[in-house]
Amino acid sequence: MNHPARTSFGYGSSLEHVPVQDVRTCQVFDLPMVKMEVTEHRSEVKQCPCCHMQTAGIFPPEVTKATSYGSTLKSIVLYMMQHQLFPFERTTEFLQDLFGCTLSEGTLKNWTAEAYSRLRHAEAQIKEQLQQAPILHVDETGMFCDKKLHWKSYARYDHLTHAYCNTHIVQELRSIHQDYHQAWAQKLIDLLYYIKEKIETKPLSKNFITQSVHRYAAFLQSGSRLNRPNRASPHKRGRVKQSKPRNLLKRLRDHCDEVLAFLFDPTVLFYQQSCRT
Repeated sequence: MNHPARTSFGYGSSLEHVPVQDVRTCQVFDLPMVKMEVTEHRSEVKQCPCCHMQTAGIFPPEVTKATSYGSTLKSIVLYMMQHQLFPFERTTEFLQDLFGCTLSEGTLKNWTAEAYSRLRHAEAQIKEQLQQAPILHVDETGMFCDKKLHWKSYARYDHLTHAYCNTHIVQELRSIHQDYHQAWAQKLIDLLYYIKEKIETKPLSKNFITQSVHRYAAFLQSGSRLNRPNRASPHKRGRVKQSKPRNLLKRLRDHCDEVLAFLFDPTVLFYQQSCRT
């Protein structure tokens, strides 16, 4: 879009016939107006002059009804509902407000079922390959139930050998170091990254592995001396709430093999939650 300089700011004289010396530009990024587009498909019907039989042109495979919706709209709906987790009602409101498209929740349900049916074979193949893989990288995120995070849901698969994601471990340790000013947490972070660096450069010796395990245990012991367990009150029942550093120390001690799995097995990644079948 061109914006001409019409009048001089100095004398107010016309600049209509004055040559342009320079052009200054600004760019505005925006989306075009989106509206529903209707494409009409017409199938010609002709009669054979020899046999007098009528023959009609063939519609594209996606055109199966007198009125239907295209793949672009269906893709948007499935993306919103399956990836962005929009509920049925909000999805219908979104389509109506932005595109003027009135769809029933039943239609959205049918599209979801149709997509599932088409992907069922691919899903079965993915599951089969996962079952045959020697190492699986999975999501360790727990599930919220009754306003509590059930993190141990992943660990209940006890027929597998687990390896924890050290990115998450490092984040928790860094929080302990910054919020509680406890040096053992930073030392443990340095140890984990030091092991990772050694693994990437050369095979580890048995002596190095043994020393690393001892250093890991020593840092946990140092942290335990700073974070004594809270004792139960004789007037209260139930589990005694412990501090954040104490809870982390317990988990690092109870799941030492899972945290240091990348030390014992070079095929286990430092940054991934894994399990060996």
